[in-house]
Amino acid sequence: MDDIFILYNQNKTNEQQICNRLKKIDKNLQTKLNTEDEDRIQFLDLPIHRNKHNMTINIYRKPTETNTTIHYLSNHPSEHKMAAYRYHINRLNTLPINKEGKEKEWDNKGRMAVNNGFPKDSIKKLRKKLEQKSIGTNDRKQKKQKWTPFTYFSPLVRNVTNIFRDTDINIAYRSTNTIFKQLAKKPDRPDNPSGIYSIRYRIVPHTRSMWDNPVEIYK
Repeated sequence: MDDIFILYNQNKTNEQQICNRLKKIDKNLQTKLNTEDEDRIQFLDLPIHRNKHNMTINIYRKPTETNTTIHYLSNHPSEHKMAAYRYHINRLNTLPINKEGKEKEWDNKGRMAVNNGFPKDSIKKLRKKLEQKSIGTNDRKQKKQKWTPFTYFSPLVRNVTNIFRDTDINIAYRSTNTIFKQLAKKPDRPDNPSGIYSIRYRIVPHTRSMWDNPVEIYK
């Protein structure tokens, strides 16, 4: 168990008393305190700001975040490409973020989509779709869903999966170019079953073609 968020009255107790109380629960229980700084504290991926009457939260991003998702032109099903944006939109609709914070987050999501090759209106359409789906879900009873997976080798696979469009079977897609499959390849040498390869490369001057010095792979 970790990541516990505690609100307490400073006139009645303090963080050290709370920590001592937790240690009495079990002698092996270890606690590390992170207290607020200037009425602010970072909890999970949410910066929380406390003021006199309430608390406000926002979305936190690490300084090293690159806002990179699966590119729009990559050979992946659209469901995979939009998965990251569905997560961000659902999180934004669920968290009690103020209006100003939500508008800032929407602008960030729009720039993220454009930087990854998506059409400008793709996020707006997805947002509207998820909002309508949320309303519809609340109006009807949840049914147990049936799923079947298909390997997505190209957009042509939808010619097959479209057959199930009017049935109660949902389609899930799995990619062929996964890291697991790359690492799970059987090596040519039987004495190396790990599938791990070492790659040696050399820098090619920009005045020459990269194809003049192809990457050499050594097992």
